[in-house]
Amino acid sequence: MNTITDALGGILIVPDTGAVPDPSPGQFWIVSSDDEDRGVVLVSATGRGSFVLAWPVTAATPNGVYPAFAFQLHGHDVMVWPELEFGLSLVALDRMVGPGPDTRTMRQIVAAIEDREPLPIGDLPHADTPDAVARLDQSGRQAWEGPRRQWQRPGVGGAGPAAGACT
Repeated sequence: MNTITDALGGILIVPDTGAVPDPSPGQFWIVSSDDEDRGVVLVSATGRGSFVLAWPVTAATPNGVYPAFAFQLHGHDVMVWPELEFGLSLVALDRMVGPGPDTRTMRQIVAAIEDREPLPIGDLPHADTPDAVARLDQSGRQAWEGPRRQWQRPGVGGAGPAAGACT
């Protein structure tokens, strides 16, 4: 097992090996660059050429707020942040490490967020406090750091770009 420090300072415990299938919605993937695990995402959409859409994942936090939701990944609690969805190059996806919600549930989550309704997977408190906004901002900054990199190798797997390829 590997550990990854997430944007909120939490520790994610993830398998050090995993499959490299074609990404599909509802799969948890390790995001890597320079042969180092950088984060975990839940793939939310595919079919966008050399990119996927993904939701950032952090270690579970007692201060999670709507629209984040808690989930289990290999027996460990994680927090998924669907409102921070972002595009990610396929080359950043190193390995699939587990299943997440099925695609129907993910579509229901998106619809619930759009309508500000309770999530079908469990709801967290609604809070627009400065602390809650700061947690969202921290998670977003880590998630969006990857797409700014210059990826040199196409395709899934392979632990991201070669050393020195990032700007």
